[in-house]
Amino acid sequence: MVVMLFILVRLFVLLSRHERTATVIFFVFAIVSNLLSIIYWLGYDILYPDIRMPFAANEIGEWAVFLSLGASLSTRLKKITAPAIKETIVTVLFVSANVALWIAWSGEWAQDIITGIVLIYFFTNLVKFMKESEVLSNVMWIVLGCFCVLIIVANVAGFFVPDDLKGLHEVFAYILLLTVLIYIIARTIISLIGKKKPDTMIGLSYASFAWNIIVLYMSSGVIYQIVVLALILSFFMMFMSHEKEVRA
Repeated sequence: MVVMLFILVRLFVLLSRHERTATVIFFVFAIVSNLLSIIYWLGYDILYPDIRMPFAANEIGEWAVFLSLGASLSTRLKKITAPAIKETIVTVLFVSANVALWIAWSGEWAQDIITGIVLIYFFTNLVKFMKESEVLSNVMWIVLGCFCVLIIVANVAGFFVPDDLKGLHEVFAYILLLTVLIYIIARTIISLIGKKKPDTMIGLSYASFAWNIIVLYMSSGVIYQIVVLALILSFFMMFMSHEKEVRA
């Protein structure tokens, strides 16, 4: 909440002194939505501790975050090029596979399907933008695609392997998930420190947030808490990328 409030204040100061682009305004919507979601969940957790609500208002706040970030990226898309079609199809399949896993784990069909739909909107706009901006090389796209397939296979294996082997598939999945997360965060920090193009900074920072969400929804325990901290960092990196572009 403190980080969201800090970013929100800085954004209002930024918009009061510089040009108000649609990209940044949609990002403001995302920050406000996330802040409201956090406030609701905090209030609910205080009022009804340890009581599970399968479908709560904070989920709507999260959907608003994904839709706002997707809309923010859509304002920067210049054209939809043919080379992005393969990556877009793989993205849709990957998110759909994640949704199937969420449903298998939680049994919350409506919530998970709607989350998947809004994530597909966000992820496909992100992939198109990153391809258009040449944020990743063709080799890295292939490597990322292979990681996505292996992550899904490792998680699906959990439903079929014996109990004494379940820990192995989880460790393997976590290694893959965290490897990609560390890579994207490192690339984002380097782009923010260096003199990279605004599209590169924004593409990588949004990608760090997107992958954080994937890892978060596949994690539990200590890993989950680590990813929550990384998610806060991703919000701050997205803000910094917009701030650097607007000030420039």
